[in-house]
Amino acid sequence: MKTMSQQFTPYIEVTGESDPIVFVHGGWTDGSRWNALATAFAATHTAVVYDPRGHSRSLWSQPVARRTDEDDLAQLIELLGLGPAHLVGNPYGGTIALGTAARHPDLVRSVAAHEPPLVRVAESTPSIAAEMDRFNRIATDVADSIRGSDDQAAVARF
Repeated sequence: MKTMSQQFTPYIEVTGESDPIVFVHGGWTDGSRWNALATAFAATHTAVVYDPRGHSRSLWSQPVARRTDEDDLAQLIELLGLGPAHLVGNPYGGTIALGTAARHPDLVRSVAAHEPPLVRVAESTPSIAAEMDRFNRIATDVADSIRGSDDQAAVARF
């Protein structure tokens, strides 16, 4: 069987047949969080649950960039011959799914992303970065007011 790279082989579970859905979990969990949904969708779809690098059953000792996670997901879709696939992700998994769709649109049919933390994406977009700076200044002011026991000022600034 082909592997994704010579350095990394993810833990993957594939059930069902037909229209493929890949479930991408967020930060402090693993692919097992999708077991109930994957089981339900396996009746009508190919349901794929996997653990990205450094998560649970996919051991990896070094931190990786978001783009590495996106490339790994694209390779997984290609390796399993699933493209284009539906991607379902929550928190950081949603960010990975959206980034994969943006960079590999031929491999993705749709994305359902629940609460993706897009701060790093926003910080790298100049027009959004200015708004993020403004938000961070306000949040700092609010936090300073709370630390100084000035709840009214914190509420007003918020």
